[in-house]
Amino acid sequence: MNSETSVPALVTLKELAERWNLPISWLKEYCRTRCSDPIPCYRLGRYVRLDINDPALSAWLARRKAVQR
Repeated sequence: MNSETSVPALVTLKELAERWNLPISWLKEYCRTRCSDPIPCYRLGRYVRLDINDPALSAWLARRKAVQR
């Protein structure tokens, strides 16, 4: 086994909802593939997990940052 291989730091939708102070239902909707810009996530059967350290997740969140006027 390669010691350089890193395992993603996966969290549940509930854990992310608590961190971001959002409803789980909102996150579930944005994890769906039919969404125009879905949250990058892992689908493990019926389970959805997110890599909290994934640059794609950070980029997704940055695209939603409101512009100050």
